[in-house]
Amino acid sequence: MPGWLATLGVPLVLACGAAPAPSPARAAGPGFGQATLPSGRVLVLEVQRTPEERARGYMGRAHVGDDEGMLFVHPQAAVRKFWMKNCLVSLDLIWMDADHRIVHIEHEAPPCGPDECPGIGPDRLANDVLEIRGGLARLEGLNIGDRILIRTVGPTPDQP
Repeated sequence: MPGWLATLGVPLVLACGAAPAPSPARAAGPGFGQATLPSGRVLVLEVQRTPEERARGYMGRAHVGDDEGMLFVHPQAAVRKFWMKNCLVSLDLIWMDADHRIVHIEHEAPPCGPDECPGIGPDRLANDVLEIRGGLARLEGLNIGDRILIRTVGPTPDQP
């Protein structure tokens, strides 16, 4: 087991989720991983692979740490809209291409109000989406075109 995986004994990231897309459920279960930002900061990731995991995301969680994140893994590029339904904290959402280069950042997306929950995201193709504590993307100086190094442990979206 990699040393960084042993550190996962601490509570993990909080996030909301992607608006559910019609897709067959897989029994793969969530995985874990790490993201290394261009600054060198390493985030411990909770990896969401199934439609159900992606829809649940950070719902109901009251805290996201500075060294935590949630990665929403998808098997192919598409326009991806997220929502902040039942989220309790603001988040930075980072859309990435297949090489994990940033294609869009939504800074400090607020939780949904009681009557409205709009979809958030760019009208361009993206593969994976990373959610982190609101304000951390600016603090880290993340920009469109930056590459985030991602390592995951667990089944991939293509595996049953």
